[in-house]
Amino acid sequence: MKSATPPAGNTATALTRAARGKAKQLFELLRDEISKQRLKPGDRLPATRKLAKEFGVSRNCVTVAFDMLAAAGLISGRVGAGTFVVGTTVAADTRSAGHDHVAALLSDWARALPAKPYLLAARSARIDFRLGLPNRIGLDACATPMRRAISRLSQADISAADVNDPAGRLRLRTLIANHLRATRGLPCQASDLVLTSGTHQSLDVIARLFAGGGAKIAVENPCYPLVPKLFSANGFQISAVPVDEEGMDIAQLTADVKLTYLTPNHQFPLGYRLSAQRRAALLELASRQGSFVIEDDYDGELYSVGNLGTCLKADDHQDRVIYLGSFSKYLFPQLRLGFIVAPKSLRDIFVRAKWLMDRQVSLPIQLCLESLLENGDLLKLVRRSERDYTTRLELLRQSVARHLAPHFMLPKNARGFHIVALAAQGFDVAGLVQRALDNGVGIYRLADFTLESAQDGLVFGLAALTESEIMEGMRIIGALL
Repeated sequence: MKSATPPAGNTATALTRAARGKAKQLFELLRDEISKQRLKPGDRLPATRKLAKEFGVSRNCVTVAFDMLAAAGLISGRVGAGTFVVGTTVAADTRSAGHDHVAALLSDWARALPAKPYLLAARSARIDFRLGLPNRIGLDACATPMRRAISRLSQADISAADVNDPAGRLRLRTLIANHLRATRGLPCQASDLVLTSGTHQSLDVIARLFAGGGAKIAVENPCYPLVPKLFSANGFQISAVPVDEEGMDIAQLTADVKLTYLTPNHQFPLGYRLSAQRRAALLELASRQGSFVIEDDYDGELYSVGNLGTCLKADDHQDRVIYLGSFSKYLFPQLRLGFIVAPKSLRDIFVRAKWLMDRQVSLPIQLCLESLLENGDLLKLVRRSERDYTTRLELLRQSVARHLAPHFMLPKNARGFHIVALAAQGFDVAGLVQRALDNGVGIYRLADFTLESAQDGLVFGLAALTESEIMEGMRIIGALL
């Protein structure tokens, strides 16, 4: 299997525009190389990090260009193996006459769309450690409330105001505000909340509202991969800020950053908590520069009892933090209900944006969550999930020590819906991922979550696997080392 490198030549010095423009130029260069057969079907492209260095661009820029090539059907990624040329430009088809210049009509946003989700299901994996799979506890907990919600749709208590308010039902927002005060120490009111169809949409609203003028967003590195993809598609420049055991390194934030996105209470995916000193520094910096901080508290309630402490927004006396929450993690990902606790200066524009995008979150889903909150069932579910995940996490921790050491080690204080095992320097993580997949076990690289770092390892999701599946999967991985 051969690997091919596109010629940099004078092209590297030509890639001088904003990040999205550079990605488009790199896409066009690689597309031309494939069209002219200098890159042939079956050729393996160099790693994104290597291409970024050769062309003098960020790794995120190369990733966006690869996504555009994949969307055009020219390349394809294989889990653990790399990215390969799969074809040349498609010949004209008489059935599509008049449509062969569609790409030229598309917006920059459309051309920058990722070609695939950040983590595809592992092919033929009998035991899949992928993140974001549904939790059976949450699925079962929603069954009765959802039936109850459907039956309420024709009742008189569903008012016109409830149906038409883009921010969501007032009763549900009141219950969520009460819940946040009790579990996260967040002094908010119903009027501060805007309901969304999950954190994905919350981020999309923010990206649209703040895009333009070469806007820059700082994100953690590693991070939730959707974030740089989504903001890049909206024209943002991405500033990757490293993470250590105290969380995001706030000292490396630059003055030209308009937004800062982070997961301060349980860093995704490494699991660290932003230190008190850095929390204070971040809030002071945002206040001084007039920027906003996006706090993604994706699983805060799971450990709100114990050592996790309050959220960053609770200490936001200058009203610079946009707080994002979601109930999908505790219930199941497909529920698609989240919320924004907005600074007062932004709440009205968030409501107007939500109305324009899709009017309102699904009413049956709102009623389902309302029922869970009214009866205290949600808090019971969170506590049950906490016990369940703690048991699975400890089992996985022991399995890593037994089967994967000394090649992998766990960060301190690992907890939550997933766990990261850091690889020893020079270990071939991609090769292990492929061998595991060949043996029916889906595991995923930490490198898929990083932007500009050589750090690698494995990320294990825990939600959908039984204890016996976890033990069997880890035994198989250990035998492949």
